[in-house]
Amino acid sequence: MPPRRPRRSEPTRDGPELQAPPPAILLRPTDVAVMAGVSTTTVWNWQKAGLLPVAKRTPAGHARFWYADVLALLKGPNEAPVTTE
Repeated sequence: MPPRRPRRSEPTRDGPELQAPPPAILLRPTDVAVMAGVSTTTVWNWQKAGLLPVAKRTPAGHARFWYADVLALLKGPNEAPVTTE
């Protein structure tokens, strides 16, 4: 049986979710988890390990991540995060 192709709504590592966006997009931890196909716990583990820097915190203290940093992390270890601020 051939492998199942992902649905259009499913994130893929080479799909449109990983194309270069405008530079100032901030993502919630949940958005990062959906893009990467992992849990939010994994996203927080990446942050604690220094693999994904927190870009900003909202006035309520919620973390946001730069899309470019997430993209660099998902593309591989040879690309350093590209924090824009």
